[in-house]
Amino acid sequence: MQIKYKVKGLKELEKYFKKSAKTLTNYRKPLNQCGLWMLKSVAAIFKQEGDPKWKKLSDATIDIDPDRAGGKILQDTGVLRASVGRKNKPGGIYNLKDTFLEFGSSLGYAWVHQEGYPQNRLLGKVNKPIPARPFLKVLPRDEDAFVRIFAKWLDKSGVT
Repeated sequence: MQIKYKVKGLKELEKYFKKSAKTLTNYRKPLNQCGLWMLKSVAAIFKQEGDPKWKKLSDATIDIDPDRAGGKILQDTGVLRASVGRKNKPGGIYNLKDTFLEFGSSLGYAWVHQEGYPQNRLLGKVNKPIPARPFLKVLPRDEDAFVRIFAKWLDKSGVT
C-alpha cells in the first residue's frame, strides 16, 4: 500500500516559512516591551515594599541609623531602585540583543538584598543576617504579560 500527499499552495507555504524564519530570529521588539513592563513591575514591588511584603527592618539596623525608623525599606537613597533595568543609571543593566534581554542591577549591594546575606558584618561586629528582600522577580502577572506581548507580536508579524 502506498500513501501519497499532494501539497497545494507550496509556493505560499514556502514564503510563509521563509518569513517565519526571518521573523523568529530577532525578538528585540517584544523583548524590549517585556523590559518596559518589568520596569513598571519592579517599581510596584519597591512601592509596596515587596511582593510578598519584605521583612521589616531589624532593631539592630534602626539602632545603627535611627533616621531609618519608619522609612521605606531599600529606599533610603533610591539608587538601588533607580538602577534596576536602566542602563543610563549607575549599576543599571538593560542589555537588549536579538534573542535575549539582560535586566537588573550590578550595584555591589543589590545581590545582598535580593538573596539575603547570612554573614552580616557591619562596623567590625557580627550582626543579624540580612534577610532576602527580592525586588527583581518575575511574578505570574508578568508571565501573563510576556505571553500577551509575544502573542501580539507573532500575530502582527503574520507568523501565527
